Amino acid sequence: MVSFQFWKSWSLVYRWLLLVFSLVFVASLIFLLSSLIRNPAPVFTWQQLQELQHQELPIYTFEVGGFNFTISSDNYILFERWAGNPMHLNMISLDIYLIFFSIALIILLTIITVLKRFWFFVGAGLMIFLMSSLQWEALGIFDLENKLPTGVIISIFLGVCLAYQYFRITATFLERLIVFTTLFITLGFFISYFSNVNQPLRTLAVNSLPASMVMLIVFIVMVAHEIIAGFVSLVGRSHRRSKNLKNFLIISLVYLLNLWLAYWDRIGWLDWELTIAPILVLCISAVLAVWGIRQRQPLYETIISADPFAVYFILSLGTLALAVVGYFLASVHDLAILTSNDLILYTHIGYGMLFILYVGSNFLNMLLKSMPVHKVLYKPTYMPYFTYRFAGLIFTLAFVFYNTWMVPVNHFISTYYAAQGDLYESEGNSLLALGYYKRSHVLAPYNQHASTALAKLEGGNSEKASNYLSDANLFMPTEFTLMNYANAFHQSGKLLDEIIFLEQARKQLPKSSVIKNNLGLGFTRLGVNDSASYYFSEARKDPKMEATADMNLLGLIAKNNLKVNADSVYKLLHLQEDRVKSNALAIANQQGKLMEVTLELPKDSLLNLFSASLIGNYITNHLHHTDTSLLARCISLAQKPENKDFKEIILSSAARACYSIGHVNRAFQLLIELIAEGTNPGKHNMTLALWSLDQGKPDVALSHLQYALNQNAAQAPFVNALTLAETGSIDKAIISWEILAHEKDSLMQSIAESTKRVLGAPDDWFNDLTEKEKYQFLRYRVPLTDSVRFDRLLNQIKNEDFKATAILDRSKKWFAQDEILSALHTHQRLQGLHLTDTQLFANIKYFELRLFAARGQWSMLQEQIQKGILFGPYRETERIYYEALNQVFAGDSVHATTNFKWLALSNAYFDDGVVASAAFFKKNGRGNYSPYSILSEALQVNPNSIKILKAYIPTALAQGYDQYAVSSLQTLQSLISPEGLRKFVAENHLQGLLYQ
Repeated sequence: MVSFQFWKSWSLVYRWLLLVFSLVFVASLIFLLSSLIRNPAPVFTWQQLQELQHQELPIYTFEVGGFNFTISSDNYILFERWAGNPMHLNMISLDIYLIFFSIALIILLTIITVLKRFWFFVGAGLMIFLMSSLQWEALGIFDLENKLPTGVIISIFLGVCLAYQYFRITATFLERLIVFTTLFITLGFFISYFSNVNQPLRTLAVNSLPASMVMLIVFIVMVAHEIIAGFVSLVGRSHRRSKNLKNFLIISLVYLLNLWLAYWDRIGWLDWELTIAPILVLCISAVLAVWGIRQRQPLYETIISADPFAVYFILSLGTLALAVVGYFLASVHDLAILTSNDLILYTHIGYGMLFILYVGSNFLNMLLKSMPVHKVLYKPTYMPYFTYRFAGLIFTLAFVFYNTWMVPVNHFISTYYAAQGDLYESEGNSLLALGYYKRSHVLAPYNQHASTALAKLEGGNSEKASNYLSDANLFMPTEFTLMNYANAFHQSGKLLDEIIFLEQARKQLPKSSVIKNNLGLGFTRLGVNDSASYYFSEARKDPKMEATADMNLLGLIAKNNLKVNADSVYKLLHLQEDRVKSNALAIANQQGKLMEVTLELPKDSLLNLFSASLIGNYITNHLHHTDTSLLARCISLAQKPENKDFKEIILSSAARACYSIGHVNRAFQLLIELIAEGTNPGKHNMTLALWSLDQGKPDVALSHLQYALNQNAAQAPFVNALTLAETGSIDKAIISWEILAHEKDSLMQSIAESTKRVLGAPDDWFNDLTEKEKYQFLRYRVPLTDSVRFDRLLNQIKNEDFKATAILDRSKKWFAQDEILSALHTHQRLQGLHLTDTQLFANIKYFELRLFAARGQWSMLQEQIQKGILFGPYRETERIYYEALNQVFAGDSVHATTNFKWLALSNAYFDDGVVASAAFFKKNGRGNYSPYSILSEALQVNPNSIKILKAYIPTALAQGYDQYAVSSLQTLQSLISPEGLRKFVAENHLQGLLYQ
């Protein structure tokens, strides 16, 4: 314990200095190890690039005029590939290195002043050489760009050294240390404030790198044998001192074998994964050297005292060496790291093998006798220590020359130029940075740091950038360099080239999950599903890639609608991240499977692509089982300004969910909100037009179609042509169908020709029309008031389904005109027809309920509902309407009030519900739900509703809004027959109003 705590005999000042220097040494070691662990971050980091694909998923179909229309929802499928982020310069590491370099240099300068005379001059000469190598003239201190600053600085430091060597001989080590520290701080101040370069201290740090590289090599050579020497101490200090030689040889040979394996792996002779990391070997050697330096005192006792100055020396030199390696790692100067690793291997193999020979030559008998050789390890008897060192140097140089001695030199110089490039790039001086990076690249084209930086600077020239990225892979490519080059193919759209390169990259790095994942994505885009599935499955074996690969695999299944076990999807919904859940729900949506899974909204209310897609797919999955409270929270979340990028994903699905459950007003509002923000206006206007047709409001649909046509929305010309016919604009409709008849789509040509025939044919052609065309002729060509013509032509339809459809259409038109008796009489003509279309039969029954409600036949209404008429999705408004009427009939005003509130706010296009709600609140006044506000707000979105206009006009008069009443009466006049208008005016005593 005494020998371990060698500082116990030191004075208190020296012990405190040892503690400080040791902490600095440990800090540099931590800097190196943390940089090693993080490497290649933060310079090279991954970016995960998501691709969101929209899949049209049909959710609802309705029929208008013999044509079926489908409302679709977006099914969101996510894919993710990994690519390298643009290179991020880590200039903080340069600052940290400069701090360690300065501290180490201060200690070394202080130690020079306590050396004996001859060695003082040697140390002073080396100090002059080192200080002159820092290129002080490049700093432009006081705008001086000549050698004068260098001469002045060297003179000052040399003068202080000489003063302590000749005049202040008795000065304490602490005093000397303080003086040099003060000089360095003062010099740093002058450099910071009087230099004409942008970053003077960082410039000095970069200029110090050549000297630090030399001192790193010196340190590597000095400590190359320390691990083997540590083995000697280990067996010598063991409590079991038998077989010391055997134990020493076993552990030493195992260690050297691992070094050889690492070397053979490095030069490509074998592929050995369990190699020792050379930088870790250096770290261990550095720590052991702190204790080992004292054992070597007999070798240098004429130069310096081991206690404490030799210890201080090795701590300072170790600090500098570890700091510069830490800087190389933190800044990802790959060639400097590579060369450092090589030199560590060369020296530790060479000096290690010869140190065993040195120990055997001098202390074999002592080892055989299990004596403590470590105590006399540096007091040789046969082979001098200098002979061992010289032989070790020859062995190491043999390694260097065998592996081409100029290579490490070029590597270090290339690294220095790359560091200069980093400095100027951090200043924004791209021109100078480009020059230094190119000099670095010329010396070593495979310098990954320089090549990647050049590719970034040449970003505008894709060919040059691609060539530089290719150069980065010339020697020992990494995942980042390979994926950066692959990304160049991806960005240029060269899919096949990207896949071919990724296949080659996979052979170079067969265990890279990033390459396998991106290769899977390439095959997905190419449509080769088996290969894509294989690579995703392989990639997911890596924990860091598991979630991405799972998501991509499920995306592949969803995109191609491949068969998959629903139970497996269900498990993934409960066990994985949002990205995986989202694609699992996309598959469930395709299969029409309801997934009972809890949706957890982000607690911080911030969305990302994964959470937004998950919410969108969840809403679609629960479209017909919507939790209105959760839906409202999702909408509120999407409408937050910070989530605007993901707004459409949620609101588009939410709008369809609202429409499904009868919140039609809300559904329209959500899509109009997206349109107002310029988000896919063509697509959303098309959806609004289809919804309007589904609600029986072709006039409203036409207003949305005008925008959809301008925005080139899919199907807009077809739907517009039909809607024109629905509104009675036959001439305009014929023109629109004529345009469609010239489409390349043969099916569309056939439909257009058929519809043109329907809209333009005279009655004489009726018998030549198909059954469907005859039905359409009755729908579009026969006026509602021409019952004789309708009856005559109807009898010529043979297909009873089409005949029933024509009768139902006509009855609905009378109903929309508020001619209930005419609607009823027409509807009664359906009796006796034999129908084969079950949906048509259901539609007849649903309309029959409307007639019962309109005539106040509550018992008949209840009776029909009790027979089992179901109100599923998209008929919630009707269900609540009938429920409210029955509650009024039963005297349940409390529940009726709730339902009529719902009707007043939910669907302005359901005329009967709006009018009934206004009538109810007129009779049963309930706070803010005034009849006038209900009707006026409904007219804002449904301005041509005859029933709402008839209810609104007397209500507006009662409120004193005569002008509004007159305007509405004029609108009504254009919508109904003169006889119908006279009847309405007479019933409501509006004769005076009519002529205003």
